[in-house]
Amino acid sequence: MPDAAHLDAALSPESRAAALLPLLTQGEKLAQLGSVMAASLWRPGGLLPDKMSALLGQGIGQVARVAGVAPQTPRQAASLANELQAFLTTRTRLGIPALLHDECLAGTCTAGATQYPVALGLAASWDAELVGRVAAAIGDEVAASGQHQGLAPVLDLCRDPRWGRVEETLGEDPCLVSALGVAYVRGLQGDPAAPRLLATGKHFLAYGASEGGLNWAPSHVPARELLDVYARPFEAAIRLCGLQSVMNAYQDIDGLPAGISSEILRELLRGQLGFTGLTVSDYFTLGTALRYHKVGADMAEVAAMGLEAGLDMDLPRVEAYGDALKEALERGLVSESRLDESVGRVLTAKFRLGLFERPFVDTGPALDLAFQDRDALVQQAAERSLVLLHNPHGLLPLKAGARVALIGPHADSRRLLLGDYSAVSLLEGALGVMRSGNFGEYEVESDSSEAAEIAALYQPYTAADPDELTQRLTPLPTVLEALRAHGGVQVEYARGCGVNDPGTTGFGAAAELARRADVAVLVLGEHSGMNPPATTGESLDRQTLDLPGVQQRLLEVVAETGTPTVLVLISGRPHTLKSALPHAGAILHAFVPGQSGGPAIARALTGEVSPGGKLPISFPKSVGQIPVYASHLPSGGRSHWQGRSLEDDARPLFAFGHGLSYTTFAFSALEATQDGQTLHVSCTLSNTGTRVGDEVAQLYLGLPNRRRARPARELAGFARLTLEPGKAARLSFRVALAQLVSPATGGGWELHPGPLDVWVGPSSQDTPLHLRLTLDHAPLHQPHRTDFFAGVQVEEAPA
Repeated sequence: MPDAAHLDAALSPESRAAALLPLLTQGEKLAQLGSVMAASLWRPGGLLPDKMSALLGQGIGQVARVAGVAPQTPRQAASLANELQAFLTTRTRLGIPALLHDECLAGTCTAGATQYPVALGLAASWDAELVGRVAAAIGDEVAASGQHQGLAPVLDLCRDPRWGRVEETLGEDPCLVSALGVAYVRGLQGDPAAPRLLATGKHFLAYGASEGGLNWAPSHVPARELLDVYARPFEAAIRLCGLQSVMNAYQDIDGLPAGISSEILRELLRGQLGFTGLTVSDYFTLGTALRYHKVGADMAEVAAMGLEAGLDMDLPRVEAYGDALKEALERGLVSESRLDESVGRVLTAKFRLGLFERPFVDTGPALDLAFQDRDALVQQAAERSLVLLHNPHGLLPLKAGARVALIGPHADSRRLLLGDYSAVSLLEGALGVMRSGNFGEYEVESDSSEAAEIAALYQPYTAADPDELTQRLTPLPTVLEALRAHGGVQVEYARGCGVNDPGTTGFGAAAELARRADVAVLVLGEHSGMNPPATTGESLDRQTLDLPGVQQRLLEVVAETGTPTVLVLISGRPHTLKSALPHAGAILHAFVPGQSGGPAIARALTGEVSPGGKLPISFPKSVGQIPVYASHLPSGGRSHWQGRSLEDDARPLFAFGHGLSYTTFAFSALEATQDGQTLHVSCTLSNTGTRVGDEVAQLYLGLPNRRRARPARELAGFARLTLEPGKAARLSFRVALAQLVSPATGGGWELHPGPLDVWVGPSSQDTPLHLRLTLDHAPLHQPHRTDFFAGVQVEEAPA
């Protein structure tokens, strides 16, 4: 081996990368920017020597989807990872190990991995500490199965719930997404100086603000809003916890495809936000720029634009950073120094992770420990994600001994409790490939013997229905099973209808069952996935937000029996529930709650736990009201001069931050003072009801009469508290004035003195406490943003 100074672990990752870089040939450098799908290296009998030599002979930057190559157990995934690393470290000239990556939005993709609520459900908890613990547990399983990079969290804001990927986001608000995103990154990757994993903030930038809520459609976001609102969660994760990796968005912004734009990736992400880590392409981004956005004359031009923009890696397999990039370098379209810059970042990431010292993972008892003792956490996550939207007459919790008619397509389904990036959803996608006969993802011809071998691997799953697939990969109870096991009520079941089917033949049996019951509980919603029959998820955008199929009509038919009706929604998106309100005496929302969703819903229905979640995204009255969100400008949220649309006022049906409880709370004793560069806000929260429950105290601020319009009110901090009946707590929020800065003309950030409105309450539209004070300080100017959400301390207070 050439001079091995890079193997000195006493040196910094950057120094080791600088020592190794000159030893690489151009071909080896290009290989470090590339990736290969694990599926193209592997067959049921093991790794393919010829493919390994052909695709990994000069090394490789990443291997994609090792855990998700097939329905593998964690031990199988870890063993495959070790075999890949053994080849790279012993059979290539420089012995450089690979980064291995996979999805981990709500859990890893191996069979038997823990499946948590989707991100929007975790956001509904309004509990950053919980989100951090969930991310840490997911990280344990990701690392144990041999992966080094998790493609999460999604830091996109979403203000159009027609977009299919809304369930993957943490909601609509930059403060909430920043706080929860930082917690997720910290939990997943650990110490940024010596991370156990690379967390991947995605998708940069404004991916969730697409035209018409359509996936990959352009985003029409002004430059100041792009920086101040949509970039804020990314900047928070970069500056507060050393986010290690960023993935680009697919869409274009002002005609600039985000994945190859120097303005977006180099000037904004690296220049203004201070990102120094690894940028990776969303799958097939570079080819998409040429084929979809019609940018560049050929792949060499696209490769040059991507590298010039600072996009470091071409995932999941090489489209542009191979022969096309070599041609671009030869034609002088991009410099060798840009190549070295990106390769240096890839190598630095590998040294920072310790891959040269620890390329292999334990496949013994230590692996099992990473997947044990998750029951309590996954249960808590599911329970704290539940939001009680509507309960005006106290229909919930159900009375002990009640005769319950449990109805609906989600009531006895396992599959519908899991989201679009669950292991079962990805298996469904692979089965779709098998049925289509298109084996291009596996880099084999559809009529080849290799294609037949791959198809044989999936053959045991082809006849299984979605619930059978789910049970094989993630055993879990349905709502019906959980409610029966829980006891306390008498349960009979009728499906009524499918998720998106037009058939109504089950309506009669459902109505008859309801007539015999004390209460009817309808469990309705959407099917999260990536391909039909799924109705929400990546690439599954909608033009309406009604319940799919004939579910609304089923609700009406059951309600017409006169039996009190509860609606339980299992959906990864908000719905226009205005037409459901006259028929539902209570509405409980579960944002695709994961493997413990059934028991969590059962415990909430029967009152063993009191729902305490809050909406992380506004629920519109109709799609014509979109966008509707809490932190709008003073000129937003109304129609001058009437103040409303002809049909209705501009308020959402259920506002951001809304969520009820089985007990009652009171806010009192608001105080706000300024101490130099810090604002202190305190209030008292009391449980005035008769049972234990959770409330989320939400702090909103407004900055009127400044040089530019600022949001009428914007979330600045929050705290979720559990209080016993008759108990109270004193909350003290600490807001750095630097949190209130906005982009200044000519660059930097500024805040000028002036009036400040302070509100505290249980939702963005229910803020019983309000006061106004004047901020008295010298004009604040700073080069970049430093503070993103308020800190809070909680102390017991006299009742």
